[in-house]
Amino acid sequence: MQIRTALQNIENIALGFDRLTIWIDHPYPDLPVEDIRKHCGNISFMPCKSATYQNVWQTEIKLFQPSSTALKTLRNAIGHRYRTKLSYAEIALDWITVDEAHARELWTFFLKHFKLRSSRHHVQFCEDTAYYKPRSVGESGRNACNVVAYPDRLSKLNVPNTVGRPCCHLEFRLTGPTAISKATNLFSVADCVAVDHQRFWQQHLTLFEVASKADLGRILKRNEAHTSEAAHRKRAATFLDKHTHSGIYVLQDCVLDLEAIKRILKPIDNRHFLKAQPKSDEGS
Repeated sequence: MQIRTALQNIENIALGFDRLTIWIDHPYPDLPVEDIRKHCGNISFMPCKSATYQNVWQTEIKLFQPSSTALKTLRNAIGHRYRTKLSYAEIALDWITVDEAHARELWTFFLKHFKLRSSRHHVQFCEDTAYYKPRSVGESGRNACNVVAYPDRLSKLNVPNTVGRPCCHLEFRLTGPTAISKATNLFSVADCVAVDHQRFWQQHLTLFEVASKADLGRILKRNEAHTSEAAHRKRAATFLDKHTHSGIYVLQDCVLDLEAIKRILKPIDNRHFLKAQPKSDEGS
């Protein structure tokens, strides 16, 4: 899919937290849980629950799709009375589309053009969900940073005019205070209120395109002279076919198996993928 076509599939953009896990150093903090619940997809409040190997943290709060109002309410309630720790965060981007078919086209585009920095893992698939690092059960066993993408569910982010609409959903899953602070500079609930989601995705939505199949073919056979352009393209097509999922080649897997590809990758300006695209009038 060409970049222009991909952009035309984006009807709107939703940015936000899909999930946050926060620990508080009090066995039963005085918090307006029901007020916060009104501005979240859901909330789990578990007082008198000590964190494993860290008994100082005694209450666990999980926020699902919190709005800015929910985060501000929690921040104000915490104030200076309690210490907090962020242990898990899902930072999400939903490309809102008119239907699932267009969401799948964007998912295909993402697989073909996204490369996660500093990863040595091939992409794993569970049905239509792509995991850029191995899956695990429970927060304690998760990779510090994983990227997940799927096209077959409706948007749940607490953003006006996007909830319940088809989307291609992308998210960074960050486990542990170190991973969260390194990727986002978030240390507290107050930081979550002030986070610049646009800036985060500008830094981490690393999209590339292969310069040309002929260039890829040349890399695959560097010492073979007098080879036609058609032969180079055919060799490249064969290589890409070996790194496909359901007929879609996965750039991440290609780079892992042939690092020299990095030399012919051209960065894609991601700014256009982080704003709704203006639609031209019919017949114009």
